[in-house]
Amino acid sequence: MSRMRAARSVRPALFTLVGLIVMTAAGAPAMLPDGRSVTPSGFTIPVENFASSELLSPDRSRLAVLSQAGGAIDVITIGEHAMMSDRLSVPFASGMAWTKDGLYVTRGYSGAISRFAYHADSKGGATFAARQDLQVGGLLNGIAEDPKTHRIVVARTANQDVEVLDERTGSVRARLAASGQPFGVGFAGNGVFTTLYNSDHIDVWPTGAGSARHVATGPHPTKFLIDGRRLFVANADGHDVCEIDTNSWKVVRRFDLGVSFHQPPGQTPSSMAISQDRKQLFVAESGFNDVAVVDLANGRSIARIPTAWYPMDVIYLAAPTIDDDPRIKPQLFVLSAQGLGQQPDPGSEHDGTYTGIVQHLIVEPRRFASWSATVARNDHFNVPPPPPAAALPPIKHFVFIVKENKQFDEVFGDEPRADSDPTLLLYGRKYTPNAHALAERYTLMDNYMGDGDRSDFAHSWTTQGWANDYLERNVYSPDDLANKSDPRVPGSIWPIYLYGEDAIPVATMDFDWFQNLSALPRQPRANVSGVFGPHGELIDELSQRHISFRVYGEQMTMQPDGRIAPGLSSHAARNYPGAHIDFNVLDTHRARLFLEDVRAHGLAQYSYLTLPTDHTSGTDPGFYTMGSYVSNNDLALGQIIAGLSKRPEWRSTVVFVTTDDPQGTGDHVDSHRQPAFIIGPYVRHGYIDHTRYSHPSVLRTVEVLFGLKPLNIYDAMATPMLSSFARQPSISQYQAIASNVGMTRNPGKPVSMTFELDGRDSLDIPNEEWATIKGPSALAAHLAYLRKLAAGRTVVADADDN
Repeated sequence: MSRMRAARSVRPALFTLVGLIVMTAAGAPAMLPDGRSVTPSGFTIPVENFASSELLSPDRSRLAVLSQAGGAIDVITIGEHAMMSDRLSVPFASGMAWTKDGLYVTRGYSGAISRFAYHADSKGGATFAARQDLQVGGLLNGIAEDPKTHRIVVARTANQDVEVLDERTGSVRARLAASGQPFGVGFAGNGVFTTLYNSDHIDVWPTGAGSARHVATGPHPTKFLIDGRRLFVANADGHDVCEIDTNSWKVVRRFDLGVSFHQPPGQTPSSMAISQDRKQLFVAESGFNDVAVVDLANGRSIARIPTAWYPMDVIYLAAPTIDDDPRIKPQLFVLSAQGLGQQPDPGSEHDGTYTGIVQHLIVEPRRFASWSATVARNDHFNVPPPPPAAALPPIKHFVFIVKENKQFDEVFGDEPRADSDPTLLLYGRKYTPNAHALAERYTLMDNYMGDGDRSDFAHSWTTQGWANDYLERNVYSPDDLANKSDPRVPGSIWPIYLYGEDAIPVATMDFDWFQNLSALPRQPRANVSGVFGPHGELIDELSQRHISFRVYGEQMTMQPDGRIAPGLSSHAARNYPGAHIDFNVLDTHRARLFLEDVRAHGLAQYSYLTLPTDHTSGTDPGFYTMGSYVSNNDLALGQIIAGLSKRPEWRSTVVFVTTDDPQGTGDHVDSHRQPAFIIGPYVRHGYIDHTRYSHPSVLRTVEVLFGLKPLNIYDAMATPMLSSFARQPSISQYQAIASNVGMTRNPGKPVSMTFELDGRDSLDIPNEEWATIKGPSALAAHLAYLRKLAAGRTVVADADDN
């Protein structure tokens, strides 16, 4: 979670740009890690990272944009000369609402509501004056004001209640118990309602008190739109919007946004706006990177408007666009959380950040057809069907090995046949002789991208091929200011202790991943069922199709009642350490456990195993050195392949190796690019595959080979890795190459052998790696080289660095 702190630390520098940032025409397409593109229409203006909500001021002159990662509210003056005019520092901002007294902002786990009095003068100027915060407590998200009574209602998400507050004193007028985790809140009819973003319904208190009434909506209702007596609710893990009558509190219509008859989840309808004539509904679809235009008369989607990456909010405005032209024009302001991708890019992942984008456009029906065609092209709607089974190689066993935190050039910068940069090589052949030997013998992929930029996201991508909206929002709500009595919501696929960090040995956590929630140590623990999509993980589909699988050290799908989904836990290798990295267990020990399990149970048709200690613990005293961990991890890989190559199943086996995410020391092509290679008799020998792949491609390959259905839109649209396969097998045994690096420890005594995965210390590891292995004086030159790469300039490498 320390990455959130890092993002906030750059805000003062960005603040100096206020007044200089203006809307500009959208530029060239940007390519996402999975190979899709984004081409936002209209004009754009950059805002802070993970910008998740926007609101028009009551006088409709300004747009307030909330950035969760940036801890800020960017204020944009709209009109002919639109520009950023102010930035309000609101650390841990999570939700906001305009009230009669100004702008109110909830601040996540700080438990506070920040208040800003708003005053617009006759000359077009405006000021925001900070007032005293209201302290509520808990994780706060949605907030709203009752226009009749001016009461405030706020969602306390992790506490699973909604509080009605007196605006002046902050005193609690009512505390309403919810049946799930409340996210959005509002007043409608004579009552209070909340969306429950980890559930399949909303809660309603028709009289504003008493017990909640449940209204079934669909998976993960998150954002809503009130239009008179109508309440529109978007189901983030579905592909529809439902309309609720707020007099009867019944669903009266559903608007299916899917582009196919059996639409898989993932398009993520996340926000809505309605046209002035009430004839069209505009729905931001985070997964499709578009705004769907729905004809409310017939309920059909009539167009899709291309946006930037991960649109999370949309506002409709009917107003002039030019000072000298009074004609009213229909306009949209679309807010995309991740803009055009990570910046700087190429460059070092750990120094990169995302910039949100506000997109302004005029709704022009004459462009609906071309816009829709652009979205279809960007999102790969017309994916060719997989080849028939007879045309596929006879693969019967697929092994997926997930390592940790490296970029391509960091490991394979010394591979001249690949698109590599030796200047960025760190863990080359000296440290990874087995990875190099296997990648050179079989197929190396030099255009494989990581979809998640940290483990919180990445392990969701490797297991289920996406990170849903629930997980996206939770990761960007860091619990830095939570106290020991505040419950948490999950920010990864792993069931953390409900009240903060685990103060137990990591070894005790090794078996979390195959046990039901109630069986885990140190109760209570966070229920992580909300992070899993409607179809669960790949192993759920394998289980339903009666295809054998075995899991070595990863979280399995959890149900809302806290149980591991039926049919999964018996397929776990119970003595294999879990995904919480125990650095006292070397990866060579994990390799031995895996091979022993295969000898005892046979090789499953699908095996998923983690080899995680190449993550390293940096320079922490008492831990093994970074080079030792990486070298031992490489030896473990060699031992696994050597063991498998001697088994009778080897002829029909493929092994795919990559990292969970590309957190590393830099890459000259793309900050998302990470090492990846595929091994086996039916894999092409001595081949470099330049096809752009990412984690959903792995899942899609397994689905194609075994005849499975896709889990979501991401694997459905992904390119399977079939070009890496050979027509005829070439069978040979492999002998593991001994390590060139001895196992030595960092100097000093360990304070603790517990290491927070991707926590505060992890942020420093890439620089520590470079300085330790290359020398302290080399770090400054390395960082300068990355900056020049990001600026598009070429730097000649020093001979010593090669």
